[in-house]
Amino acid sequence: MSNSTEIEEELESAVTPSEEPEQPEPEKVESEKAEPEKAAPEEAAEADAGPGQDGEDEPSEVEAAVGKAPAEKERPRRERRLDGRVIAAAVVLFLLTASLVGSAFLWRAWTSSDEKLQAQQQVRTRSAEFAQAFLLYENTDLDGWEKRLTALAVPEYKSAIGQAVKMQFPLITELEADSKVTVREVFANDFDGTVAKTMVVADTQITSKEFVRTVTGMRLLVELNLVKGEWLVSGVGVLGIDDESMTDDKGNAVDPEKLDVPEVSPSAVPSSGTP
Repeated sequence: MSNSTEIEEELESAVTPSEEPEQPEPEKVESEKAEPEKAAPEEAAEADAGPGQDGEDEPSEVEAAVGKAPAEKERPRRERRLDGRVIAAAVVLFLLTASLVGSAFLWRAWTSSDEKLQAQQQVRTRSAEFAQAFLLYENTDLDGWEKRLTALAVPEYKSAIGQAVKMQFPLITELEADSKVTVREVFANDFDGTVAKTMVVADTQITSKEFVRTVTGMRLLVELNLVKGEWLVSGVGVLGIDDESMTDDKGNAVDPEKLDVPEVSPSAVPSSGTP
């Protein structure tokens, strides 16, 4: 045998079965593998049974960071909600107060405006009544004519207006004259609390046994004063007329200069009965 063969045989004979590495038994390996799996629940139980389980120990830093943070954030949020409700209630109260104040102001303004409009309407109505009473008469009821006029005048003007129409009584009686009146429009020229002025536009027709006098567009200036809550006339005057014609009972033109025509018009009346 060669030297190499001898050396190999010596090495093989030197390795004995006792010197081979031991292999773990299958059962022990399985038990060792099973022990860590059983230990996991015990460790979990020990973790659950740690500090704070009975509620006596303080929570850990993690619990404090995780559990208390939402609660701490929720408190300011509730406070903000409460503050928001208070602010909203204050805003609603402010708007309600402003609305009431505005409504009261508008109500007073509307009431004042409405009262003024009512007063102006009363002035126009009284002016139309006076113009109608002044220009309308019948030769058989001249006393009634005077009474109707003086009833619509202020105390200081009753005598003046009464004397002005009485001066026409003889001529009206002689001519057997009657009149007709149509009030067309009334304009409020001036209005200041207890004093007012209006312009009345009217058409008149005087019919007598000798002529027919027709006047269109007669403009009367009527002054009024508020006396004890009633508007009364304190002056009247003629501003002008648009047209005038004189005819006989058949419609033929008549020369006014040849006839005595009663001056049943405000031109014969003082323009004002007050100083």
